[in-house]
Parts: sequence; C-alpha cells; structure tokens
Amino acid sequence: NVMINSWGWVVLTDFALHKPKSLYADDPATYDRWFETGERTRCYVAPERFRERDQKLLKALSPACDIFSLGCCIAEVFLDGEALFNREQLLMYRKNRFSPTKSTSRIKNADARAMVTHMTQLDPKKRESADRYMRNALGKFIPFSYRFLYPFFQKLATRALSDSDARVLYIAMESESIARELDVDDDVAT
Repeated sequence: NVMINSWGWVVLTDFALHKPKSLYADDPATYDRWFETGERTRCYVAPERFRERDQKLLKALSPACDIFSLGCCIAEVFLDGEALFNREQLLMYRKNRFSPTKSTSRIKNADARAMVTHMTQLDPKKRESADRYMRNALGKFIPFSYRFLYPFFQKLATRALSDSDARVLYIAMESESIARELDVDDDVAT
C-alpha cells in the first residue's frame, strides 16, 4: 500500500481491494497467501487488522492502517533495509509483548525516530493523517524546499507536459523561480 516513485514521492494506495481486511492471528496460511513475499520476511500490516477467533472481523480499513505501514517503510529506509517487524513480532506487539524500540532507537535523526514511533503506535486512533506528519516533518528531516518542489514536479508530470521538449522548456522558463525557491546562486541558474 506504500509506493515510492522515481522522484521519491510516497503514494498511499491499495490495488488489491480483494485482500482480506482482517486476518486471524492464528492463521499464518492466509497471511502468507496475501501478504508474504517469500524472500524478505516483514510484516507491515497494521496490528488492528489481526483478530482472535472470537472477535468480529473488520468491515472497513481506516487510513490509520496505511499510516502504520508507511511508518514501517520509513523506518526501514532509516534502518538501511532492516525490517521493523516480522509477523511473529507484530503479533506479539499487538499484545504488548514486543517493542520495536531496539530498532527505532538506531534511527539517528531524532525527528524521524519520533515520527516513526508515533506512526507505528498500537492505538490507531492516536495516529495522525499523512498530511499532518508531512507538515510536522518539514524543516526537520524533510527540507522546506518540498513546499515548492512537490507542486512543481506535480505540474511537470501532467499531460500538458507529456513530452521531453515541453518539460525542458518548462524548466528553462521556471529556472529563476527554481533558483529563488531553492536558494541557489543566480550564477548557477543561468
């Protein structure tokens, strides 16, 4: 549910609407069928999606589920590819018998560590929206230039600028504003 494009944009999405919303904690076969990739065992399914046999199944997923998964992915980036949870750890985490603190404490950037910890907290009601996390991270470990770059690249990706020549022309026409927004010397922009 988390995609990163070639420009480094994170997109929360869900192509597999047919996947089960809930998973029985004692049924690894269903988890493996829908979520296990085989080679690299990791489990970034939100803990609230796992149920005991006597619990009601979820009828709908909330954005908080994707925030949890995104937090796990961000942690993996800062941990140089180390998974925050495998399935067994996540099942223990949902019962307060495992803590990812040993891993998250190795995230050197304190702001990123705090955000990952908040995004992956057990209570989904306490997780914020993606927009709120982004706003809080600006100027900390996401540069302020993001405010300019995101809409700029969004425009660059439109159909109006679908061919290479149009994109190059657009960048050339916007070079002064790019330099100003990114605080680049005028000599570099020309």
